[in-house]
Order: sequence, then C-alpha cells, then structure tokens
Amino acid sequence: MGQYWCLRDMDARTSMYLGKLGESYFGMGEELHKMLCRVPIPASITLHLKEDRSTDSRSMSIDRASQAGMPYLRRAIFKRFAPSAEHRLICVGDYTEPDDIPPGLQLTEEEKEELDGTVEDEDDGEEYCATLSNIPSEGSIERRDLESVLFGESRWKWHVYYIPGLTGVMHKLIPTRPSEVDPTLVLRNLSKRQYVRGEAMKEFSQTVIPGRNGSEGMVPCLADAIMPRVCWASDGSTSLNYEGPLQVHRGVWAGNRFDIVPQSIFMAECKDSDQPWTDVSAEVIAEVEAIWVAEEMLKRREDTNRPEQGSSAYSDVISRLRVTYLRTITPSAIQMASTSFKTSSDTSVHEDPFRSTSKVPSSTMSKRSPAHTPRCRGPSYGIAVLLSEDQQIRAIAASARRTRPGGYDPGALSCSSLKRRTAEPVTYAWRERFLSTSPVSSWGTRGRLGKS
Repeated sequence: MGQYWCLRDMDARTSMYLGKLGESYFGMGEELHKMLCRVPIPASITLHLKEDRSTDSRSMSIDRASQAGMPYLRRAIFKRFAPSAEHRLICVGDYTEPDDIPPGLQLTEEEKEELDGTVEDEDDGEEYCATLSNIPSEGSIERRDLESVLFGESRWKWHVYYIPGLTGVMHKLIPTRPSEVDPTLVLRNLSKRQYVRGEAMKEFSQTVIPGRNGSEGMVPCLADAIMPRVCWASDGSTSLNYEGPLQVHRGVWAGNRFDIVPQSIFMAECKDSDQPWTDVSAEVIAEVEAIWVAEEMLKRREDTNRPEQGSSAYSDVISRLRVTYLRTITPSAIQMASTSFKTSSDTSVHEDPFRSTSKVPSSTMSKRSPAHTPRCRGPSYGIAVLLSEDQQIRAIAASARRTRPGGYDPGALSCSSLKRRTAEPVTYAWRERFLSTSPVSSWGTRGRLGKS
C-alpha cells in the first residue's frame, strides 16, 4: 500500500494528514507558508485580541507603545497569524520504528516518557509501541490569516460586519500576507541558524518552466525548501520518482524550528546578535530543483528544445519523422543514412534490422483482414531516426516499417493507428504531410517501394 505521512507540530501537538508523500508533496509550500510566515505590523493599528483577555488588556496604539511593549504585542499576533512559527516541525512516515528519533529533534521529558510507552490502536484495540507517527495529537494544524482572527464573521455582530465603510477601513489596515514567491522574505532554521533567501528562490524560478505534470504559475516558493529536509521515516518509500543522493526520508532539518520573516526584520535581528547565520540557499534550492525536475513538475529552460508530447513542437517533430528502408544493409549504407538524418534535428539513430523471417509484434498490427496482413518481402532492413526517449514515436516507426508483397504499405500510417499512438489529433492532412516528408516517398508513388 505504501507509506503514509503526516506533518506534526510538536509544540502545539497538532498534525496534518498528508497521505502518500508523492501525492501531497508539491502542494505543501503554500500550507507551510501560512503556518510560518510572519508579517510586520503597521504602526498605527489598535489591535483587540478578543479571545485572549490578558493580551487584550495590554493592547494599545502602536504609536504610544514603548519599545518594550512591541515584542510582546508582536508575539501575540504571530501566535495567531503564524501558528507554527518557532515550533518543532517534522513530517513523519508511518513506517517509523519506535526508537528512530531524528538527531535534530529535542524532546521534552513528557514526550520521552510518552515515546517509551504504548499506543492503543483505535481500530482493533491492540496496543503498539509508541512512535513519532502514532502518538496522539490534540488537533489539526490551523491554517488561517490575520483577517479571520481579528474581525472574522464569527467575531462581529452581523449588522457591524456588513457595514461597508467599517469593513473597508479594516481591510486597508490589516497587513496582507506576503506572496509565497516574495523575494524580500527569508526562511530561517532557528535551530541550526541557517537561512534561505527568497531572492535566491525567485531567481531559481526564472530558470525553470512548468513540466509535463506541472501547471502554469506553479513554481516552488520559499516554504517548499522545507519539505526535502523535514521528512523522517525508517523506510525509504516516499512515492517520489526522485532517486538522487538526497535521502528524503532522513531529513537533516527534521524536528527543527522555523519561521519566514521579511528580510528587514532578519537583518535587524542579525545586527543585534553576536551569533552568525549561514546562508544555505544554493544547497537547498539544488535539492528542490532535483526533486521537482525528477517528478516532471518543472523542467530547466535549457532542456526546452526537446519537444514535449502534446505541444506544437511535438507535432512538428513527428511530421518530420523519417523512416527509410534499405533493400540490403551494409556498413556504408548505415553510415550514409545515419549521417544524413542525424544532422536534421536533435535525434539519435536506432538500427533496427527487420528481417523477412521476423514476426511483427501484435501490438503494432493494425486491424486488417488476413489477406492484407503486412509482411516483409525479401531481405528488408529498417533504419529509423527517432527521438531517443519517446516510445510512442518508436511504435509509429514500427508500423511504418511494415510492407506487403506490393511494396511499402501507406495504410500502416492510417489515421486510426496514429491516434492510438499519439495524443495529438491526427487528420488526413497530417498523414499526407508525414508521407510527403518521408524519404520513402521518393522511392515510389505515395511512398510505395518498387518491386524487387
């Protein structure tokens, strides 16, 4: 069935169920951004935090607040606006062994005692050894914005909430959450004092475009840099296609504390601190790129010359696909054909001898009557110039190589057979263009090979 994962906020004792990692991995950036991103508070807002009376009694206009009171008020807001900031985060798989604890996770005495015990299964009632995966949580991770906290519909009388003038003013005063790709943000690992610059992530996003499985506008954000490093499990099954040196299931940041802050706040705190910070932007972004490219969510711009199936460039390449037949095969003939076709496009030459005694695979046979079953006549060999990584074009070439006693069979390139082998709409004009650009058309009418 595969391993299932959940994101845990160890300090808040909340969790978010993710299912298989490969199914939710590429949508977690936005969620983590909501959980961790802090914003500066405008300097002229009177904030009333309805639920926390102790905080509410100390709230005052920022203009009149002393410097000593501002950090308190900021923490009170951040607790609601970025509920998991500065908390220990870990994305844990359910194949994690009981004693498998990431070295970066500092457990409290209560948590250590809990992990030394057992957990009762809700389904069968049996008790199992406690692990990071199965210890109970006290709720789900909250994903909310400041507007819903300060003056959401549930916190205002309906006749007040729907006053256009009042709500308009409040909307202008509420600080908006920075965009996920805001270059002025900084992701901080507070446990290791490492950081990733939003500017570096923005520069990286300009070097890639959506891949086969991606969508327009879907590029990694700053919070996506967290996922490759916070996953933890004893088993390596992640449902990801990535097979590089990075062990995603043994994240080096698992259990660390994070936040996302504006660069101005980060620089100000750096000046007030004697402890150094390490910029790991290049290292982390390289990991993000490797995983996203492996999953075909992104592709590098330098790789875009290779046509993708379903694109207009893909149709153009197929229309130029050339299949030739040699009555006899000699090294010089192969060299001649290879040289002439290799220079036409970024393709590779595949030698595929097709002897008269060979049987045509059933997968390449079109639905024809027995009397018209294609077969080879004489010692026929084929050399096909194909896109090296496209099996569908290989299948088209296999159909094009079929001959019948009268010679080359144009029916092998019927519209119905081509529709089964490519996602592009196939028309008779498309087929005509294919035949007209194929070298076999110069060997006989409509691509028919002359009789030997």
